[in-house]
Amino acid sequence: MHNEEMASKAKEFWARRRDITPPTYDSDSKKRLVLLADVSDAFACSAYERVVGTLSEFSCFDPVPHEILHLTVKLFDDPVESVIINDNPIKQIDEMISHEIMRTDPFEISLTQFNIFPDVVYAEIDDDGKLGDINRRLCAHAETTTLDRDGEEFIPHLTFGYLDDMSEYDKLINYLESNRELDLPTLNIDELSLVVREVGEHPPVSNHLKTYEL
Repeated sequence: MHNEEMASKAKEFWARRRDITPPTYDSDSKKRLVLLADVSDAFACSAYERVVGTLSEFSCFDPVPHEILHLTVKLFDDPVESVIINDNPIKQIDEMISHEIMRTDPFEISLTQFNIFPDVVYAEIDDDGKLGDINRRLCAHAETTTLDRDGEEFIPHLTFGYLDDMSEYDKLINYLESNRELDLPTLNIDELSLVVREVGEHPPVSNHLKTYEL
């Protein structure tokens, strides 16, 4: 997870970009239930490959393969054994997600500019607040656990890759500062997927459970 004391808004992370130290990852990954939007098909494109290809020239950057690109909507912090049975979400979780998805129409997102968390380089998102709204509505249910970066501190983002260490970190920041605006395709979000994810694995490994159409 991102450093809770670092910042609570995207602009605050960017303002402190020179002070960020990539974390040391815990080797003990944990399985968690995650609701996400799979955008891998949309980014099997030359524009994405150019962005990640350039970032990969910096030794501190480890890219996310386009096959697993996604937007996280909600991470459930309960142990996965308590929220799934026989590879299916428990009834309360399934009904809660289904209820909120019924209230959500398909929407478009634009990837606007680079930003950085302590552990990743990511794209900021313009979606007219849709992803944040879904996150907040899910957090309002008693069946969910609400993390520090849920609700009003939830920052929708598309992760391009992970920061491994500080080698060439300053050079990477120099590049991001000079090339911050992104020119990538607009994405249409018309379904969300519920998966079990190995949190702490890089890149993350997921087991798909269910798809919810908007």
